Amino acid sequence: MTDESEALSSWLTGRLAKAAEPSRNPEEIQLTDRLRDDLVIDSLAFLELMVDLEDVFGARMDEGDLLLGGYETVDDLISRVRVHLGEN
Repeated sequence: MTDESEALSSWLTGRLAKAAEPSRNPEEIQLTDRLRDDLVIDSLAFLELMVDLEDVFGARMDEGDLLLGGYETVDDLISRVRVHLGEN
């Protein structure tokens, strides 16, 4: 994993940990956690996270990629963002 990939994963898990209901420690976030069912992330919190992600990492996500419904797990989210950053 590149330094940028590690930074992305760390940033995302930190933000997801804060947005989770109830909030938790970033170390508790697993790649297999389901965004809605396990972390109880709501649509507004997810949209805010994605807008911040665009600002921090310069990833320009497609409109459909900004919607929570397009992702099941933390890994799905990280994988899609990596594609937009050109890290496949």
